[in-house]
Amino acid sequence: MALTREEVRGVAALARLELDESEEALFAAQLSRVLAYIDQLDRFETVELEPATAEPVGSEDRPRPCLDSEVVLANAPAAFGPFVVVPRVLGDDA
Repeated sequence: MALTREEVRGVAALARLELDESEEALFAAQLSRVLAYIDQLDRFETVELEPATAEPVGSEDRPRPCLDSEVVLANAPAAFGPFVVVPRVLGDDA
């Protein structure tokens, strides 16, 4: 399907774009190629799929014991009381 420059001009007006004559010609060619690719999709057979359902995947989610805080703090690069110290990620203006 080839678009005319008039059709491109109409689409540009809807999008509130100002195009010169060379842009109209360029976009007419480019959009025509896009529409040709879309027309190729009509050659493929489509099937309806059932909607996906949210079912758990993998192992069952069960509560487990936490890591010992002393072990965590001992392996942390820096600690302040019961907290792990991390580099600041937000700027001064945050």
